[in-house]
Amino acid sequence: MKKFILTAVAAVALATPALAADKKVAALAAPEAPPNPWDIAFGGGVTSDYIWRGITQSNHKPSVTAYFEPRYNVTKDLQYYVGISGESISFPNRAAAEVDIYGGFRPTFGPLALDFGAWYYWYPGGQCFNGSTAPVFGLDCLANGYLPINGNVIKRDLSFVEGYAKGTFTVNDQVAYNGSVWYSPSVLNSGAPGTYVTLGAKFTAPSNAMPEGWGFYLSGEAGHWYLGTSDNFYCTQVAATGCTQPYPPRHSLPRLHHLERRHRHHRTTTRTTARVIATPSPATTRPGSRATSPGSIRLGSAPAGAAQLSSRPASSTTAMANLK
Repeated sequence: MKKFILTAVAAVALATPALAADKKVAALAAPEAPPNPWDIAFGGGVTSDYIWRGITQSNHKPSVTAYFEPRYNVTKDLQYYVGISGESISFPNRAAAEVDIYGGFRPTFGPLALDFGAWYYWYPGGQCFNGSTAPVFGLDCLANGYLPINGNVIKRDLSFVEGYAKGTFTVNDQVAYNGSVWYSPSVLNSGAPGTYVTLGAKFTAPSNAMPEGWGFYLSGEAGHWYLGTSDNFYCTQVAATGCTQPYPPRHSLPRLHHLERRHRHHRTTTRTTARVIATPSPATTRPGSRATSPGSIRLGSAPAGAAQLSSRPASSTTAMANLK
């Protein structure tokens, strides 16, 4: 009897694995990989005239530009970014180029996209022009004398920094309004503080109103400078009025408007732009952006941030190189 029981138990034990093997077990679905929070924007372009705040930076000649901007999307409504861009310029101090280094963060609250950051304008390779002998601002300045043609003066280094706050309110796919405030404690390293305020709007044609792969928008912007006074470097040019020795530590900013064949006295500027955009794929834009991103690489599928690169306004005629 005992022998029979042991034999039966052994038979059941040997059969159990076979029964288990025949039973189908549903495989657990692999968890979705989290989206990569990083993406990179880049672009390049050629302008017929590099205009910044209503003032030519290229002496009314063509200019080339390029930028590179890594971005980190904390959430779909918050993005951090840094960037660098470069532009060819033609300044009377013979600066080699303009290099912009900037960074900030872009929060979004529904239809309202904000952008806060700091922007450093670097103008390497400049020369000083100032023939003043009382005081002497540098032997290099004295050796170069005054600027040709108009006898004005200019510093070797015009680099300066600005802080900014920008916002865009998107009404719908066709209408958006924007504004910004920029502040610098020393515009163009002149010693003069400056606040620049803008208001603008952008109107985009419905996609069904354009051929497939094409887009059209019309944008306009008005800006106003609130400028302080410069240091005494600009109180020494030829025929300067109101400057008697000893030179005052500060003088009216209009003396800052020294640029050869260029004038920076335009304190109010307006800009209207109309562009037709042809893209082989849907345009890469961010809420609050001024324009289509010329190039963008998405490293992952994280939602876009609040606003696109806040590049300086280019010219009225722009041929962008689509690198996407």
